[in-house]
Amino acid sequence: MDVKTANCPRCGGPVSFEEGREDTFCPHCGTQVFRDISKNKELENKDKANKRKMLLILIGILICVLMIVLYVIVAGEHAILMLELFAMNIVMLGFLAYSVKNDKK
Repeated sequence: MDVKTANCPRCGGPVSFEEGREDTFCPHCGTQVFRDISKNKELENKDKANKRKMLLILIGILICVLMIVLYVIVAGEHAILMLELFAMNIVMLGFLAYSVKNDKK
């Protein structure tokens, strides 16, 4: 059975397929929609994974800002420890950003 219309997996809007095409783009939100439902689910899962990674990056940035504030407040006897923690957070943030950029799944 050839699917001619479907609903967008992201916004739920109606989408029409041109004859002979296996995919199209939602006119409402621009999401790529496939006739094959499993491909739509695959894209949806990848989108969720990217959102999780972006959330981790934002948390990393927040931790870095917090570490800078703590360093300014405590800049006395514990200054070296604070700088080490800050450097570890910068490295973690770099790895997270690299994994989002190079995600092939």
